Amino acid sequence: MVRRINATLRRADEIHHAEGDDSVDWLKPIVADAEAGFGGVLNAFELMKQMIEAGAAGVHFEDQLSSAKKCGHMGGKVLVPTQEAVNKLIAARLAADVCNVPTVLVARTDAESANLLTADVDERDRPFIDAGKGRTAEGFFYGRRASSRRSPEPVPTPRMRIFSGARPPSPIWRRRA
Repeated sequence: MVRRINATLRRADEIHHAEGDDSVDWLKPIVADAEAGFGGVLNAFELMKQMIEAGAAGVHFEDQLSSAKKCGHMGGKVLVPTQEAVNKLIAARLAADVCNVPTVLVARTDAESANLLTADVDERDRPFIDAGKGRTAEGFFYGRRASSRRSPEPVPTPRMRIFSGARPPSPIWRRRA
């Protein structure tokens, strides 16, 4: 899809340039959505390489379970363990480094609206598991609202918070944003 969008924009640029019209810059950077990486770290690595080769200037990853992916306004989101999400981001960054491309990597969490977690293996996730509720029929852990602490505070690179969806962000995120 990224390749097609870039080809369309490039063609529009060529047509307008041939007509002497340089009023529009058609070649703006594209930030592509890689969803949750469609699998493990190898999938995230290969997907990132494909996005770069297709011309994406940036790629967006999230921490939902790929096989149970829900769109922003829907309930029932399932999060992977924090370390699994981090490992996918590391794999994506490695792919950009291997390609020798200064790509923007965007990481997003669904912790604000997700209420299920796949596992309790990550210490950072345990405070957000509601142990009293047990597990779902699928084996997922019920979670508490984790948004105020799931995102690690010390981040060595710039970050931004973008809110979208069916309801406004919680007061905690408004203060931190």
